[in-house]
Amino acid sequence: AGATTALAAWATDRAGWAAGQTRTAPVWLSDVQAAETCRRWRAALTLSNDESEELEQILRGTWAITQRWSGMRLAQRKRLAGKSCFDKCLQVVRAGDPAVAEHVEVEVAALAADGIGVNPPFLVTGDDLIAGGMKPGPHFKGILDEVRDAQLEGKIRSQQQGMELARRLGVQS
Repeated sequence: AGATTALAAWATDRAGWAAGQTRTAPVWLSDVQAAETCRRWRAALTLSNDESEELEQILRGTWAITQRWSGMRLAQRKRLAGKSCFDKCLQVVRAGDPAVAEHVEVEVAALAADGIGVNPPFLVTGDDLIAGGMKPGPHFKGILDEVRDAQLEGKIRSQQQGMELARRLGVQS
């Protein structure tokens, strides 16, 4: 495990002890707690920006895996599993709650084998929207996110279908 993974495990362990929990009941840091821990530890441990950012992403990911996974839509699960820090998040979860980690690993393996994959190449990019005649702006992110979710959920399977969806969404913006 890398240094930031070990720090994330340590932060989780410290949170449990601070809450008076036993070792059998891990206390996972919420997004707010993760941000605050990283802010404090960045200065105290002289972490680089990259290390602090990675630590926060791991802590947020462990929270998402342990507290939100079961309620996430398919696209949200794939987005989380496709993050570069996902394996590190899962290592921390495995240390605190092996059963949850095993359950998520099985589900991610199924997602990876669904014919679409967890993190396939994007069907539509911002450049595609511009080439399709759409005017760039802040609405692009929402359009691209919806097209990506539709792709991850198997609702669209080609660039043409993605562009058709983007055009429909662009008209609604």
